[in-house]
Amino acid sequence: MFAVLRHPAFRWIWLGALISNTGNWMEAVAQSWLVQRQTSSPFMVELLAASEFVPHAVLMLAAGWLADHYNRRKVLLAGQSVMMVLGAVLAVAAHLGWATPWVIIAISFAEGAAWASVTPSWQAVVPALVPRSELPSAIALNSAQFNTARLLGPMIAGALLSTAGAAFVFDVNVASFVGIVAVLALIRVPEAELAAAHTSSGELAHSGGIRPAVRWAAYEPGPRRIILGIFAFALLAAPVQGLMAPMADEVLHIGAHGYGILLSCLGAGAIAGALTLARLPRSYPRHHLIPISMLAFALCALVYGASRWPLLSGAGAGDHRAAPARPPARRDGGARVRDPRGDPGELRRAGGVRRLERAGAGAGHRRHEAAAAAGAGTARRVVGGLDGGVTPGAAGGATRSRTSGGLR
Repeated sequence: MFAVLRHPAFRWIWLGALISNTGNWMEAVAQSWLVQRQTSSPFMVELLAASEFVPHAVLMLAAGWLADHYNRRKVLLAGQSVMMVLGAVLAVAAHLGWATPWVIIAISFAEGAAWASVTPSWQAVVPALVPRSELPSAIALNSAQFNTARLLGPMIAGALLSTAGAAFVFDVNVASFVGIVAVLALIRVPEAELAAAHTSSGELAHSGGIRPAVRWAAYEPGPRRIILGIFAFALLAAPVQGLMAPMADEVLHIGAHGYGILLSCLGAGAIAGALTLARLPRSYPRHHLIPISMLAFALCALVYGASRWPLLSGAGAGDHRAAPARPPARRDGGARVRDPRGDPGELRRAGGVRRLERAGAGAGHRRHEAAAAAGAGTARRVVGGLDGGVTPGAAGGATRSRTSGGLR
């Protein structure tokens, strides 16, 4: 897997994404903790979390159009630069005592809009940097760096919040942008391959847009059941992560450092889950993982919510992330890794959404159901968007990552 790092462009983008994502997690921890301490309001903490993801839902198609009509490397460079400036504004506001909850939420909303605008462009970067045969290894490394950042960032942020304050954490986040911005500015990305790579938003637009896709999902029983089930699960599971700051502050009384460790348990659980998936025999039916993971999440959430012991709460939080919320990508059908430089995706192979509407129920729908289940998740601003850019909805709170080429 690590052999793919021999490609210089991919290696530097990967390292920049790791640093940037770590800083992003640090910023997220400091934002939530600052709002919690200023307001003691779980509603305001959840409003902060929602402020980042509303732009992603609203700007999805517009971001795909942007990636299809402009130089994607320049779009990424501009987006990362804007997010660095927004992070600097937040840091200055914190130093001057102006970082009120509504200021933090407004900046978070702007960061979410900037992140949403570059997400499709990130999806195209990795396939342009590595040979097609090494794409699965590159995607696996992207996921590894994202989960590593999710493990390290909250722990570092919790320690710094306790010793140096939120303003310093925001300073570190701004500094973490420097590497990825420099890499995007200096690295040579094959422009032809980058422009030719397909993006999920672009494919949706070319397949007829949102309306026929929603109509197809609404009238086909299989996709409808899966989408509604995962939506309900993600909606009700979101408070587990979204309310972790109030839980750490008002229930467990463990302070900022303890809050950071609780969030790091999510990253540790995700890594444990990924390692567990890797050891499953290929003959094991992957679709069984969805109900199993949901049940495991429910049990762990009960332990986490009922516990008043920090160690037990951390174990519950980590264990619910260890349960795989989606089947792993496979080459042999089902929820497989799609090479954006290859066929234009499942919808295109099936003749687009409009043809699927006419096709009726059939064997091919099982593949789309698996793909829908695999892809259902909550967006989080992450640098590098082929895998790390979406985390399973079972996590409760998607996390942000703003790195290049789908890396962060």
